[in-house]
Amino acid sequence: MNSESCGDFSLSRDTLLSRTHVKLLNQEIKNESRQQLQQQITAWETLLEKLGRLNTQ
Repeated sequence: MNSESCGDFSLSRDTLLSRTHVKLLNQEIKNESRQQLQQQITAWETLLEKLGRLNTQ
């Protein structure tokens, strides 16, 4: 009986660790997505700036 509860405990502990790991991975993905979006925005701003300069020449 005692070993079963230990087994249940380790299972739930592993489940919690897995869930935490997934949350951390999701957070990393969100951070990478934000960085990629920021890079794309910067690229668009640069392009629009250059087009604006060409237009005024």
